[in-house]
Amino acid sequence: MNIRSIITMLCITLMGMLTSTQATAQERTTSGQKVLQGSLRVGSEHDNNVLRTTTAQEQGWLSRYFASLDLTTYLPQRKDSIALSLSQGGKIFTQQSEANTMLTQASLSWRRRLPTTWLFYSKLALDLKDRTENLSLQDYYRGGAMFGLGTQLWQGFILEAKAGARFFAFKPNPAASSRGLAASVLGHQQLPFQLSLSTSYSWLQRRFDIPQQLRVYPEQTTTQEDSPDDLVYIETGPYVRQDLFHSLSTQLNWQGPVLVQASYTLSLNRSNSYGQDLKRHNLGLGLTAMLPLEILCALRVELQRTRYDDPILLDASFLIDEDNRNMATVSLARTIKGDLEVELRSSLYLQEFGGAEDYQRRTIMLALGYHISR
Repeated sequence: MNIRSIITMLCITLMGMLTSTQATAQERTTSGQKVLQGSLRVGSEHDNNVLRTTTAQEQGWLSRYFASLDLTTYLPQRKDSIALSLSQGGKIFTQQSEANTMLTQASLSWRRRLPTTWLFYSKLALDLKDRTENLSLQDYYRGGAMFGLGTQLWQGFILEAKAGARFFAFKPNPAASSRGLAASVLGHQQLPFQLSLSTSYSWLQRRFDIPQQLRVYPEQTTTQEDSPDDLVYIETGPYVRQDLFHSLSTQLNWQGPVLVQASYTLSLNRSNSYGQDLKRHNLGLGLTAMLPLEILCALRVELQRTRYDDPILLDASFLIDEDNRNMATVSLARTIKGDLEVELRSSLYLQEFGGAEDYQRRTIMLALGYHISR
């Protein structure tokens, strides 16, 4: 991937946004109602750890862009709706071109309200995400298809359940790729005093194309307690590696003078292969408020701790980007004129609690954003 290909992709995205806008305006006279939303954000950013390493950190400047398009079509009598979401973003470094990165996402969903006295609906969703960089150290693509049913059991409470299949392909190391069945259930309750509570549980089966790894203990020891953790002998097992990933998450929102979002997620991975079992805790807090001079301020903090049941970790799919880091981000944004916005954002990434590495990364970005809504 080079700069020319990134610019070409950006132009295609912008042309698609413009074409969709024109098509939406022409089709307003039809029986279906269409809602279009889109955005384009470009900026300059300084990164003090371009290659995201724990040693020999290298800093540099880069240009960042992100374009998104969301189109929803409501069919007659609003019994059906079709939603298309496209986004494309990239990072272009002035000197470290090997770190240039492009991220593309697409999702398509269909929803139908079923003919019952209850607010009951069915939903089908497809999604795909691709990450590509020149170094190809963290490249992947993933996606899947999910079918779900939802209902409003009583005023303010929505329950939704989904099931389907997911896949994850880690480009640099196909052995870390997986596929399998997936299911989830979500409950959302609107509470008094401008509060809302959401709780979800997700289950994912991951099947790999590589054999399981088993720990072998030295002949002079007969049990795991007799063998120290630093004596690790691995051999190939008779079965392929299979994981079960569980995630339980809850989020509480308060919509007052300040928008407050507090969340907690517990993740568990259980595997028949040595070195893959883990328990992960993630705490998140987000604050959004309007400051004087019509400046919108957003603060997000995420703290994480992971415990690995075995002394080593082999799975690269848990080391994508900064999914396993502590993070703090603050953003200041102000509308200049109409749909044009300027934003100043600073982010800090640190090693998660209990991590052995000394990881640190700081970024600061100044960007312009443009929003469209039709």
